[in-house]
Amino acid sequence: MKIQILLFLLFSFSLWGQDDALVISDEIQSSVAAELASAKAKSLAKEKAEAAATAVPAPEEDWAKAMYKTGKIKAPVEKAESFSESIKKTIAQFQGMSIIELENHIKITFKDSQYAPWFKKYPFFVTFIAEMLRSPEALPQMAKIADQKDKVVKISVGLLFTIILGMFMKRMVPKSAGFLLRCSHFFIRVFILNVLRIGIFIYFFKNEMGPTWILFQRHVLKNLFF
Repeated sequence: MKIQILLFLLFSFSLWGQDDALVISDEIQSSVAAELASAKAKSLAKEKAEAAATAVPAPEEDWAKAMYKTGKIKAPVEKAESFSESIKKTIAQFQGMSIIELENHIKITFKDSQYAPWFKKYPFFVTFIAEMLRSPEALPQMAKIADQKDKVVKISVGLLFTIILGMFMKRMVPKSAGFLLRCSHFFIRVFILNVLRIGIFIYFFKNEMGPTWILFQRHVLKNLFF
């Protein structure tokens, strides 16, 4: 019986030694694989650094094109020329001309048109147009109205409101009203609606219309009423 117990203990010790040997072998293999992977990564990093140092840099344009193609950088979008800027370039040719030269140019341009007799009767309108062409601010500032689409939408809503208001005011006159009442109501309605429309326009575009209004007062209103 003692012999059997001794043999059993020896057999158990032998199995325990084999398990430890297997564990130690696995640990050695893992350590060797990690060292090999680290050495390989260092070698690849060294090769990339050497290649980057010896590589010829690409031209800036080629680099930019590559970035645009990959989508990392968006290509710059050229801004379209505004209407006011195009007007400013168009009237630049008149900036160096005198008032007399511009007036003669306008008269020659419209000599065969329906406006020729009108310009002959009211020459101050020709002067007003010449001053508008010579002014570096009047026409370009007016042209900015077309560039401000948000304000154009708002003023359109305001004008639509005046149209609806005019329809209601028209219905306020009874059908049995006399001729004089209808005429007076018509002129009152037209006056109120036009004042509202002009007021809406001035409220939104007073800065854009300022230079033109000054020239209009100086050359047209002054000659018509004073």
